[in-house]
Amino acid sequence: MSGYEVVTATARSANLGNAELLSARATCPTGKRPLGGGVQSVNALHYPTVDSSYPDPVTPGWVGEIRNGAFASAGATDIVVYAICANVQ
Repeated sequence: MSGYEVVTATARSANLGNAELLSARATCPTGKRPLGGGVQSVNALHYPTVDSSYPDPVTPGWVGEIRNGAFASAGATDIVVYAICANVQ
């Protein structure tokens, strides 16, 4: 294994509504594959929770999704998705 690096992707909702989903995809650079990844929800009210976090089956990278499970709008919300990428032989 060589060429280890962490890549990130972000998405933002100005007001994440009840039951709404917010997703982002962190894509590894050409020739690299994801070794792992993760998701972070950034929200002042702490309403959204991680809905899913998995390797991207379409492009080498990581997908993350958060959902507002509260009965109210969550306000401004960001999602940050991390992919740990490397050259794998």
